[in-house]
Order: sequence, then structure tokens, then C-alpha cells
Amino acid sequence: MNSARNGLILCIMVALCSSALSQTMDLRVVPGMPSPDADMARWRVVVLIRSEGETARTITPEVQAEGARVLSIQPQRASVKDQGPAWFFVHMEEAQGPRPPTLTVAVKEVPGCSKTCILPIGIDLSQLAWEAWWAGKDSHLDEVRGLPPSTAEWKPIRLPKMWQELGVTWIRTRLSIPASWRDEKLSLLLKAVDDNDATYLNGKEIGRTNGWDVQRSYVLPTDGIRWGEKNELCIAVYNGNAGGGIVRTPICIVAGELPEAPDLFPPAVLQKEADRAAPGEIGPRLPFRRMAVRDGVLRYEDGKEVALWGVNCYPQSWQQYVTLKWLGVDHRRAVDEDFEDFAQMGIDIIRIHVFDTEISDGKGNLVVNDHLDILDYLIAQCNKRNIYLMLTPIAWWGSPNARPDSFSRNIPKQALSLWPETWPVQANYLRQFLTHKNPHTGRRLVDEPCLVLFEIVNEPTYWHCEQVLAGDPGKTDLNAEVSRRGIEGVRNAWEQFVPSKEWVSPTTFECFRYDTLRRYINTMIETMRQAGAHQPIASSGFFMVSSDIAQAIADSRCDAITLSRHNYPGGLKQITDDKNLLSQLDNAELDARLAAKARIVYEFDAPGTIRRVSMYPAMGRYWRNLGAQVACQFQYDARAAAHVNLDWGIHYLNLWHTPEKMVSFLIGGEVFRRLPRGATFPTPPSDQVFPPGAVSYEKNAALLCAPDCYMQARPTDWRPMALPKDPKKILSVGACPYFEYDGTGVVDLRMENGTAHLRIYPDVERLQDGIKGTVGKPLTKLRDGAHPFRIRLPVWKDAKVERHQDGQWVSVPGTASEFTATPGAYRLVR
Repeated sequence: MNSARNGLILCIMVALCSSALSQTMDLRVVPGMPSPDADMARWRVVVLIRSEGETARTITPEVQAEGARVLSIQPQRASVKDQGPAWFFVHMEEAQGPRPPTLTVAVKEVPGCSKTCILPIGIDLSQLAWEAWWAGKDSHLDEVRGLPPSTAEWKPIRLPKMWQELGVTWIRTRLSIPASWRDEKLSLLLKAVDDNDATYLNGKEIGRTNGWDVQRSYVLPTDGIRWGEKNELCIAVYNGNAGGGIVRTPICIVAGELPEAPDLFPPAVLQKEADRAAPGEIGPRLPFRRMAVRDGVLRYEDGKEVALWGVNCYPQSWQQYVTLKWLGVDHRRAVDEDFEDFAQMGIDIIRIHVFDTEISDGKGNLVVNDHLDILDYLIAQCNKRNIYLMLTPIAWWGSPNARPDSFSRNIPKQALSLWPETWPVQANYLRQFLTHKNPHTGRRLVDEPCLVLFEIVNEPTYWHCEQVLAGDPGKTDLNAEVSRRGIEGVRNAWEQFVPSKEWVSPTTFECFRYDTLRRYINTMIETMRQAGAHQPIASSGFFMVSSDIAQAIADSRCDAITLSRHNYPGGLKQITDDKNLLSQLDNAELDARLAAKARIVYEFDAPGTIRRVSMYPAMGRYWRNLGAQVACQFQYDARAAAHVNLDWGIHYLNLWHTPEKMVSFLIGGEVFRRLPRGATFPTPPSDQVFPPGAVSYEKNAALLCAPDCYMQARPTDWRPMALPKDPKKILSVGACPYFEYDGTGVVDLRMENGTAHLRIYPDVERLQDGIKGTVGKPLTKLRDGAHPFRIRLPVWKDAKVERHQDGQWVSVPGTASEFTATPGAYRLVR
């Protein structure tokens, strides 16, 4: 018998409690089956033992079986430490005795710590050859009433597999079912079909289920089985959105009653933020001070909670660096302008994923150049302007300015975490980057007062089992040789993880991916700590689609996770002004395994919007409901280049050139900073009120009504909340309840100590309806229009008006009750 093909993978997770008084084990079994042409059943059992404590412990598994014999246990002993599992691989075969066989696992060093489970009998369908045929994006499951046409062109695939094709994809395999199983109940077990399925055996439908995360169990009709001959199993899989397929094991036929079959890595149990950690007092962001995560909450040194709202910005990198050069703009002057705006707007934090491809070589050595110097200058401005900074040192992405020899251009993104041979190169880069001395501040990066958060890698992705087995890296912007070498490296690491190639299977791939990802995160964190990083370090929750990945992040030493759930409602490839996307921002829950991690939104946007203003405040409410404490929009357009928006075209935000969107964004910030974590509000499809914020899609309105502050993204008569009687800050585009003004730029009015400070921004003329211009065909033009300004606050009507001009204050004709205003800075003096 070919044991590689016929081996059963039986997964067992054993949780070992560190307390001597609490010696319990949690035995988890995922059934997989030998092929039916085997002369006897064989099982390959994976045992995972994890310690709850910090102290290392050497453990020895003791395995006993009835009705089966143990052929080997590898290794004989192992150690567990700091949530790191010990893995054992047990090879067994059927023996004379009762059916079904039983297995008992114990731990020698922990008396009484053992558990018994039943070994299932059946067929592991993931080991068989499959074929697929796509019926087209307009095909639907409710139209399926039989097998596909004989003219269908089938292509070979492996399971489990995820695909991107929408509509119905048919998959089929052929298998023999032993005649000795006639008296057994036979069930087809499918762990997950994304989204829906209709399943046929020899042309007869045996089951149909809707639900991407619903386990299927279909009984095989005995009169429909060709005993001892080839049977055709055919499944119509409907994918309605994004990725679909048969994406998780087990995929098997079970003989007899189904034994208990929990997952090796259990699926998420969702948890409300209010149930995770009760909200506390939100602390002021200044002065700069360190942060730490305690009980899953990001806190300042005094214990008060963090709530920061900001943006991503990239004058030092990617297309914005090139655009500023084309326009003849000095990059450092552009940074100065933008930070002047950030300070005026009250931006709390800047987040940057560093384009390591621009500042590193193939060995991970830091390359000092203009990109790095502009980043250093930006960091100096963060310190000067009292704006916090979050950095993601490894972005991986290419760039018009990428160095071909950089390490990220020679390692596929999916291999960064799963190919341990590449870890020393990444660690070398992290050490040099974090200890780099900034010429503009004289400090090492890790010692900068403004720098309070790290994330290891921007948006990591991971290969699936079938890709690694097939050696198919999928689409990538790297050359074919680099991609091939990367996937071979991951395959080799997987084969080194298991005792021999016979253990290579979908189940052990999940074990390998969990173990290797967790060790990668811990290795990078240890490297950063040794370099002097005291800041909380986050791991990305991007592409956390598999339970083993979520469990690895949960079990790692990262302090926080960066969220990637509904970050970009409406997608990134279209203008969305005509789409009401508020329904995507309902109250939500997160994976309870991540309860010990603080939550950070590294990127989000209302992409594709030009004139709509309802999304940003709703997103601020949504992120607070999920427990996020830092949220950074992607990405702010430099003032010097916003009129063309040549960077990430679908993203478009600037104080001067998109004033209505900008005020909407600033309302979102006030909502985010004022609502407690876990705050829950009704989320109807159009008008949503979540004091002090409110939005309306139908009325295209966004408001903030707080006792000290009123904000209005565009003129509106909508009044869902009481107006503040004596606001100290008013921000509006166009007329509002507190003043009349018909210009199209932002008006910023602040009252303090008997003086009202007024800032009026230029009018914006939109030259085209698109969202991405060119140097010769810009999107917008700023105009210094003159407009009457009439204040409606009685106590300020008689105030005299002065304009800041040539470094001094100059009187303006009229009073605050009416004067002619052009863009600039004013003060009203009573």
C-alpha cells in the first residue's frame, strides 16, 4: 500500500495546563480517511500540545490504541513554552480488534492528563484527483438541476482550493467504495463550501446547502452507490462574492456514525467589544508619552485610553515622490505645507508603511538616500507639530523608485513569513532601520518621541495548500524565477516541519502555517525589541481568512492587530458617489481569540467619492464599535499635488482641494475621539444619528453637534440633533447656522479669550468629474474669490475684523455682522 496516498491525517490538539492542580487535556480530532483501495486502514495522527504558562517544559507523549497498532511516534520528546506548541506525529495502522479503533493520548510528565477518541473510517477526498469546470459569471445555483453538459472542458485542481470566479464552478472526482461497507451508514462531510453548493453522486442529487461557513453532512444513498466500482462525485459550487470554493478540510466520506470532530484550529467565536473590555476614560493625546497594551487596551502611562485619528502620507515614496518631482516641488517644502495643514486640522497621528524596496539591498542593509532623508525630515516634523507616528517597516510593494536588488524584490510576499531562510535578511533590515540615526533630530528611530506604534509587515498574504503542492505561486509582480524559488522554499520548510514527505497534506499544511507564522511574528518582534523598540508592536489582520492564521496571530507576542474589515466600502476600482454604502458599516463583532490584542485601523477610506460626505463619520462610529483605538485614512494627497491626484487615484483627500470630504473626515475624527469603545447605535440605511455625529446619504449631509464644537461638511437644513448654544469651534463648507458664507472652501472659526480666529480657504473650481487627473489636465483649480461673510452669533456681530497680512494685523472695513472676505486668516475682536 502507498502510505503517502492512503494515509489518514487525524489531528489532535492537546492543551496542557501549567498548573499542577489543573492537569487537563483538550483532545481535538479532524477526521481524514484512507483511500478505499488500501489493503488496510492507516492513520497519521498529528498531536499538538500547548502550554498555558511561560515556563519551558519537556513532555513525552504516551499513545495507546485498541483495534490499531502504533507504527511510530516522532519525535519522542519535545518542549513547550510561551504558547508555543509541541508537535508529535503518530503513524498507525488497522489491527485485529473491535471497529472502530480507539486512540488514547497521555502526557507522561503530567499524571492523569489523558483523553481517548474514536478513529474514524472512511475516504480522504482531499487526496484524490479532482477536475473543475466554470459555468460562467452569470450562472446561478438555483438553475442547477442536474450535471453539467458533456461538452464541459474540465481542468485538474487540488482540494481544498479557493478561486475568484463568480457564479457556479463544478468540481468532480471518481472514487471506489468497498463492497464491505454495504451495511455502514456513509456520509459525505464537507467542512466549508464558499458560498453555496448542490452535490451529486452518480448523477443523483444528495444535498444542497446555502452558507459559506456551514458544515455539510450528506448521507450517501446505498442504492445509488456502485459498490467496488468507480463512482462520480460532482459538486456545483456557487461563489457570489470575492473568493469562493471548497476551502477547508475535512473533505471526506465517513463510514458509520460520525465521531466527534472538532477543528485543530477552531473557527472564530465572535465577541462584542463591550463584552471584551469595558471602556474607560479617553486621555488627552498631548504631551507626547509612551503607550502600552494592558488587557487588550492601548493606554497611556497614566492608564487612560488612547483614541487617535489620522492619515497615511507618502511624499517620500511611490508615485507621490515622482509626482512632486514632475511638478518641480521640493519634497521637504511639501512636507512643511502638509504638516501646517495637519496641525490646523488637528490630525493626531500619521501612519506610513515604509517602502523598504526603496531603502534596502538584497541582504537587508539599509541604503541611505533621498527617500530615507525625506522620511527622516517628516519624522522631525511630527515631533515639531506634536503629531504621533506609526510605522510599518516592511511594505514589500514595488515602486517607481524600487531598487531591483532590494530583499523584497527577491522574496515573494507570501514567503516572507513562511520561508524561515529569509528571516535573517528581514531581521537585519529591521535592526538597521530601527537604529538608524535621524540627521534632522540626532536621535535613533526607536528613540523618537513621536513614534508610538509599529506594525511588522503591511498586508501580509499567504499561499494556500494547493498552491504550494502544485508549485503555483499565482499572480505576482515578481519575476517567475523569484516566485518559483519562493514557493519551493516554503514547500521545503513544510517538508522539514513534518517527519517525512508522506506527511505532506492539507492538514499538516495548516499546522505548518500556524507554527511558522507564529514563530515569524515572535522572531521579528524579538529583533525589534533587541534593537530598542519599546513601542507596542502590531501584527496585520489582513488576509486572516483561515483559522490557523488567526490562531497564530492570537498566540503570538504581538501587542495589537491591525484591522482590515470593511476598510474600503465599495471597493477600490470605481466612483461610488451614486452608491449608498452605509449598510456595510453595521454594528459588528470580532474574533474572541484576539481579545488580548489592541485594535488599530492601519488604513481606511471612503474611496471613489467626490461629492458624497456621509461615509467618514459613519466609519468613525463603526471603528469605535469594533474597539479600534487608532484609525488612519489612506491616503492624504500632498497640497502641492492634490490638483492632479496622480498617486492612488481612487483615494482623494486634501484640505484645500476636497473641502467637503475633508470636513466630513474631520467630523469622523471627532466622532472617533468622543465615542467610547464598543459604542452601539442603530444603523438604518440612510439617516444615521450617533451623537455627537450624524450622517444622511439621501440628504448628502454630515454633522457634528457637541457642546463645544459644530461641524458641517456642506450646506444643509437637516437638524437631527440640537445645535450647541456656545460652540468654541465651528468648521463648515458654505453657510451654516452660525454664519453666512457662499464660498466653496473650508471656513474654520474658533473662539478663545474674547477673540475669534477665522481661517477661510480658497474656493475650489472642479474642472472635471473624474478622480484622477494629469499634469496637463488637473482635477481642480483654487480661486481667491471674494464673498460676503455675516456672523450670526449675537455676541460677535459688533466685533471689529482684522486680517493677517505681511506679518501684521490690518483692519478690514465693516464689522463681523458683514464684511467682504477673501481667503486668509482673520480675527474678530470684541
